[in-house]
Amino acid sequence: MLSMPMHDSLQELGLRGMARALRRQLEQPLQHELQFEERLALLIDAEKNERVSYRYVQRLR
Repeated sequence: MLSMPMHDSLQELGLRGMARALRRQLEQPLQHELQFEERLALLIDAEKNERVSYRYVQRLR
């Protein structure tokens, strides 16, 4: 399956939020019922949220 190399590539690219969301999607059987665009949107949202959260944490320090 391509999921692990894809997960590793996302990590290497610094897309850690997307990599975590991909892993969660693969663990949940209901996610496979979503269309490609919906799953991609969830991955993008997860990455965006991860970056926003990181910025907030950095500002609080």
